[in-house]
Amino acid sequence: MGLVALAAYLAGPGWLARSLAAAALLIGPMFLFEFCRRSAIQEQAFWMLPMMSGAYAVIGVAVAALAVLEVAGSEWLPAIGMSLACAAAVVVYLAGSRKPIVHRPRAWTPAADYRQFVSWSAAGHLAFSGYFFGVQSVLAALAGPRALGVYFACRILIQPVNTLINAMDSVDKPRAASALQATGNSAMRGVLLRSGMAMLVAALPYLVVLVLFASTLAHWVLGPQYASEKATVWAWAAVALLMVLLQPVESGLYVLRRGRALFVNRVCASVVGLASAAMLVPLWGPTGATAAMALALSAALLLGCVTLFGRSGSSKPGIEGRP
Repeated sequence: MGLVALAAYLAGPGWLARSLAAAALLIGPMFLFEFCRRSAIQEQAFWMLPMMSGAYAVIGVAVAALAVLEVAGSEWLPAIGMSLACAAAVVVYLAGSRKPIVHRPRAWTPAADYRQFVSWSAAGHLAFSGYFFGVQSVLAALAGPRALGVYFACRILIQPVNTLINAMDSVDKPRAASALQATGNSAMRGVLLRSGMAMLVAALPYLVVLVLFASTLAHWVLGPQYASEKATVWAWAAVALLMVLLQPVESGLYVLRRGRALFVNRVCASVVGLASAAMLVPLWGPTGATAAMALALSAALLLGCVTLFGRSGSSKPGIEGRP
């Protein structure tokens, strides 16, 4: 990422080079934080999670407060603050677990299909980037940095739903995998259905309020210049609802180890998202880009349901349903 940022700077210093440099600053601490967070969950050291979150919040808010002062170089403070916040959470994990992040693992023999599963999972994540990040690139290319700023600013309003999804994603996959091994597909589906219903019950009231008071909330949270971005906020509310519906479906595909099917679904969703963005961004700017995201997620949800419920003959995990 650093080399890409340097190349962009040499090609012509501008907002793109600065954005890539900020991403390079973030990527290391964020990866370490995510590894430590998931490690704490897998080790069932749940007592560490509030401490890690507290350290993250304190450092992040403190640096964000400095950004409000508009000191020299304040445009870098969000990236610096998040990097320091992630690093603080990592330090808390290391102190609490008393384990190094990287150490010599015990002898381990992976399952026969492990390499294939990992390969398709990695490909699936790349395909996911096609619509989740590709749409942003189309918006930046066709509408410029201001439209991209509106897109991301309005996205802040669905952050509580993103947090809910991430929290559920950390626990429902292990529970669903245990249910699948113990009882089979029906038990796994029951776990995922309960997870999905719990997220809907928690998210729907917030999204209804967000839709009904979009202009007021945008004005209050983001500033008066965003009060007119009601349509973009509505589009993000639709995206948030689709993400809630999609999460348990894709968790089921992961647990069943149908990585290839997940990759194909996400490639199709990326095609839908990028094609929609190319058509809608020139018409509606950030609202069009968010609508393209909603269409991509709709395609992923439809294909995921067909894959998960249409190929349910196997009661044990395996690549594409083979035991």
